[in-house]
Amino acid sequence: MWFKQDGCPAHSTRIITQFLNVTFGDRWIGRAENHKWTARSPDLTPLDFYLWGKLKQQVYNEILTTKEDMKERIEELVPR
Repeated sequence: MWFKQDGCPAHSTRIITQFLNVTFGDRWIGRAENHKWTARSPDLTPLDFYLWGKLKQQVYNEILTTKEDMKERIEELVPR
């Protein structure tokens, strides 16, 4: 499995890159080390254009008062 990191500078700090090296070895793509992002690599995926907005709309369709309510609502909407 590969991990592809976004381009946020805060995600390229030494502690984060050390964590990624320990967790994924040389199988991660990011700004800092190992495999760098390719030129003109798209920052958005198809999920960013549709799925997350739709899921957020359905989750917040009801008033949620606790973290557990939100977790249950998301689990209802996302099939396993």
